Amino acid sequence: ARKQACEAAEGWETEQIESKFEMEIGGFVVAGRVDRVDRHRDGRRRVLDYKTRGKLEDVEKMHRTRITGATRWPAHLEGVDAVRCVALDDKGKPVEKRWENLQVALYSAAIGGVNELGYFGLGATEGDVGLRMWDGFGEGDRDSAMRCAEWVVSRVAEKAFWPPAGRTKYDDYETLAMGRGLEDMIDWRRMGGVA
Repeated sequence: ARKQACEAAEGWETEQIESKFEMEIGGFVVAGRVDRVDRHRDGRRRVLDYKTRGKLEDVEKMHRTRITGATRWPAHLEGVDAVRCVALDDKGKPVEKRWENLQVALYSAAIGGVNELGYFGLGATEGDVGLRMWDGFGEGDRDSAMRCAEWVVSRVAEKAFWPPAGRTKYDDYETLAMGRGLEDMIDWRRMGGVA
């Protein structure tokens, strides 16, 4: 409540909550729900995604990672320019990065007229409660995320599900499959791969 009161005192007002959206990407309708859209008294708008677990993470680092000479590409992403983007590092120098998550970037495209985006942490400790904004997010970032999303959708449309990622950050399949992994749940031969 204290953090929310500070945001209100700084001129931010909640405009929408649980706002549903639909947008076309590559001929498919993608639907979702944005946790919160705020408007500042000066006219700026921002998208906030609530995070209820753990430490409040850096928004950009949760969405893309820096490409270095040591970067090992997953087989399914080798040579795919659509997952690459250029961003500024902490010193303002352009660096190449790779999209890993498109969530809040796509929210900005779906809602439109968004100047800022970030997370509102609702963690267990006072230190894990508050806002974490994506500093410097702009139109180029949004457009790059959309190109990546269009590539992903094109792969789904082509039913190109092979090769699988070697490892994942989030594997809900094990929970959903009562302890079995994704490789045990899917007949890869039917998906265009080999078992």
